[in-house]
Amino acid sequence: MNRTACILLAATLFLAISPLRAGSDHDTCLACHGDKTSGAPFVQPKLFQRSIHQGLSCADCHEGITEYPHPTGRKKVQCATCHADMADTFRASHHGRFWKDVREPEACLRCHGSPHAILPPSDDRSPISRGKLPETCGKCHPQVVKDYLGSVHGTAMRNGVAEAPVCTSCHGEHKFLGPDDPDSPVSAQRIPETCSQCHASVAIAGQFKINPDVAKTYQGGFHGVALKAGVLKAANCSSCHGVHNILPPSDPRSTVNPANLAQTCSKCHPGAGAGVIQGRMHENPRDTEQKTPINFIKWMYFWLILLTVGGMATHNGLDFIYKLTHPGHSLYPESFYQETRLERVERMQHALLACSFVTLAYTGFAHTWPKAWWAAPFSWFADGAAWRHGIHMGAAAVLLGTSLFHIAYLAFTDRGRRQFKAILPAMHDLGDLQQRLMYVLGRRKTPPPHRHFTYIEKAEYWALVWGTGVMGLTGSFVFFKNWSLGNMPKWILDVFLSVHFWEAVLASLAIPVWHFYWVLFDPDVYPMNWSWLHGRPRRSDKKTPR
Repeated sequence: MNRTACILLAATLFLAISPLRAGSDHDTCLACHGDKTSGAPFVQPKLFQRSIHQGLSCADCHEGITEYPHPTGRKKVQCATCHADMADTFRASHHGRFWKDVREPEACLRCHGSPHAILPPSDDRSPISRGKLPETCGKCHPQVVKDYLGSVHGTAMRNGVAEAPVCTSCHGEHKFLGPDDPDSPVSAQRIPETCSQCHASVAIAGQFKINPDVAKTYQGGFHGVALKAGVLKAANCSSCHGVHNILPPSDPRSTVNPANLAQTCSKCHPGAGAGVIQGRMHENPRDTEQKTPINFIKWMYFWLILLTVGGMATHNGLDFIYKLTHPGHSLYPESFYQETRLERVERMQHALLACSFVTLAYTGFAHTWPKAWWAAPFSWFADGAAWRHGIHMGAAAVLLGTSLFHIAYLAFTDRGRRQFKAILPAMHDLGDLQQRLMYVLGRRKTPPPHRHFTYIEKAEYWALVWGTGVMGLTGSFVFFKNWSLGNMPKWILDVFLSVHFWEAVLASLAIPVWHFYWVLFDPDVYPMNWSWLHGRPRRSDKKTPR
């Protein structure tokens, strides 16, 4: 059919059939558009018949064409007519903002191919199929795709591994967002979650012999906890492993190869030395089942907390039961209630100690569990993580300053020296403990002799000294982490992190169980005088700030 005949036939059909209807316009349109010699845009009938649009009529997309020749200025095809949700998602994406001045179909077809030959992603011939997607993305991102194809993921994809991630596995499809967007799956906040889709899968880990615990140990480790707490500069998966050029650790070119690890860590920790390879990279300082120093620390503190806090609770429980069942049998002499236990300067030290301890415990645990309801105030504003860190460091400075002042007070004042001498442990403290237990159990008729400082105050004071020293030492090495990573093996810093956490847990349990009982809940002391339970008036002369 020559061109003139094609035009006459098309004109006749357009006049006879107006408007065009689904299922009846293919032959009419293809009379010209299916002929390469007609001069009209060519549509290959066979390709259209196997495309995902093959069930549609031409007029479903090319609306309003009812006459021939086609008028100029006619309405452009809009993919959003059928794909509204995808179009809205695309417009809000990074790509959509880039294409905002270009006709929408051109943006769609850039990835999906010719509109008359679009194939589903499951078809290997489709430009958005797994095998061809890197090539499609590479039209705009050639260097990125080159890096990807040389990576462990790209190599697996080229070898036909169905589980290997491709571009859309990490970046998404129509909702592609840049890494600076907090909603992007490759943003600093969300990239561990994205990588965990594969690396936390037991099935994938077993099939490809990779460690299934890397996601969990990262999230519980120093960097993962910091990232969850809102510290966006904390290292995430791509910070160490790379982005598109990820290679296995055994590859000499890998950023996490032992030979390159110090250089990789030094990007964030200047001065990091060879010691960074002396320890597990994904180490949770609070929990591990591996036979490492961290596991030893965890179990050591487990038993220490169980025995110490359990022993305190048992000791105080026996005392409490005895005093409730024996009203009027105080274990303290009458002079005890008239005694001023702390001078003004000592009360000032106690107040600073109490405030700094509570603040340190709260901000420290809020860092470890940033999503807990009680840690919510630090998520109410954008720089909450920085505020939490600053408050924690400020409280640490107050505690350190109070400790130094207390040491000077003990060393350079007469009362301080007397108090220190009185609170030193002595052999009779063990005898007093035994006598007190026998008394509250009804095995002894008289309580132990009252002393200025009993084993109760001594145990608490020296536990405080020990805990402050341990927390101050371990916290200092963590605070100066760049120096630590440059001058000691990494596993030692992991041990310090573990000890810092578990010592905080021990102290936070011991204070309520031991200290709060003897100063608040002991039936013999102010303000919680339990004598009202027996119908006796509260003693008004008790004033023991212990």
